[in-house]
Amino acid sequence: MTKKASRASSGKVSGKSSANGTASSKREVYLTPQIEKQAKRREGLCPSLLHEDHVQSARNKAGNGDAAVTKSYQTSSKYLTSVIRDLESDAEELQFIVNSVNRYLGKIVDEKKKKMDLVGLKFKPKGCTWMLEINSDIGAPDYMITVVCYAKGEGDGVTSFVLDTNLVGKSSDNFASTTLPGFKEAKGVLEFTALTVRKGVVRCEFPVFPEGLKGKTFREIYQLNARVRNTHV
Repeated sequence: MTKKASRASSGKVSGKSSANGTASSKREVYLTPQIEKQAKRREGLCPSLLHEDHVQSARNKAGNGDAAVTKSYQTSSKYLTSVIRDLESDAEELQFIVNSVNRYLGKIVDEKKKKMDLVGLKFKPKGCTWMLEINSDIGAPDYMITVVCYAKGEGDGVTSFVLDTNLVGKSSDNFASTTLPGFKEAKGVLEFTALTVRKGVVRCEFPVFPEGLKGKTFREIYQLNARVRNTHV
């Protein structure tokens, strides 16, 4: 097996993430030799750079100035399923997480019939940013939701990943405002979206069972009740 390139040797590249082209903020991206190599093959796919105080700032009740509300979920190379972990590639780990989040977000966005709370989804590979449009029927025309994947090398071949789900204003003047019309309704959509993102990431942490993940129930395979009864006979 080819040994993974050191994740500690990362570069910082300035990038821009925009909300519907109206609100923009500069964001550095996280690069390692493997991620940079993958980025050239996959239209620039690379995560945003995770700073040391990011999670604490995002959880600050007063807000971090970048969003009206932020919900974060953190994972790490060491928690991902062994099939991906054994590849020893932060690029593969990133792709695995992005694919899973894409699948789960796709389930809650209705771009055709516009019958769901979310009616639009766009993804920017550079900085790993998803932009979600809220249905106008919700009554929050000035809000949208963004999901951003951050990463940082922790040494010893471990990479930390953080997924932020943000409620933001469409205008740069109102990016972190909680006073726009429909804030309560938009926050409800944000909560559901954050839970969906979390499901997508947690799915990447599931172990691989010899029997597979589909087709049979847990009870059919392991029959724990029968085993418990046998121990008391």
